[in-house]
Amino acid sequence: MPDSAKEIAEAAEITVRVIKDLVASAKQLQWLFAKAISMPRLALLDLEKIFAEIDKSLMAVDEATKIFFDAIQNPIEFIDHDSLLHEMSGTGLPSLVESKRGHCHEIGQIYHRYLNGILSRVFQDDADRQRVKSIFDSLNNADGDVFSLLTSAAMKMRDLAREAYRLKILGKRQEAIDLIRDAALPLLDMRDKLNDASITMRQISIEFIKEARVAPVS
Repeated sequence: MPDSAKEIAEAAEITVRVIKDLVASAKQLQWLFAKAISMPRLALLDLEKIFAEIDKSLMAVDEATKIFFDAIQNPIEFIDHDSLLHEMSGTGLPSLVESKRGHCHEIGQIYHRYLNGILSRVFQDDADRQRVKSIFDSLNNADGDVFSLLTSAAMKMRDLAREAYRLKILGKRQEAIDLIRDAALPLLDMRDKLNDASITMRQISIEFIKEARVAPVS
């Protein structure tokens, strides 16, 4: 497998690992807050926003992957389609993910604005409070080592298209076609896992709302 296609496979593997970590954090928060003795309504709304912020990242990468995968489904047509090859070689996909993905500072703001101040009131168990705080500390510092890795997946797609473009210009058309063909399966697998993760995130949010013991309005 050429280096660019290997990089796509590695980027897909990293992306899958990142989304698993994000979904695992959401599941932990759902489970912990479902145990809360009495959930203020503002806390319920804030948790929904945090789940939505995580899901935004999944949807952003999925959208970029779908666009790229649709473009390269037929490697021969893709290599012969100069305008599409040029488009996929540009900044569009990384910019799309960067603009639409979730951001840790948004999660941090939600947490510090309200949730942090009520943990001692809604959790009887100090270990549960510390676990919630630990998850939010991790998410609050995740832009550099978690969320931004999702943007790098789109950058690898761009780099792959650029390498294919270069090969075509050098008269190595078949190598360009093979390069694109080798990248298709890792991308398809990543798309499947992104879709599964997004479905799971929505289930987490729905189940959380059902399970949460919300305090009555006083």
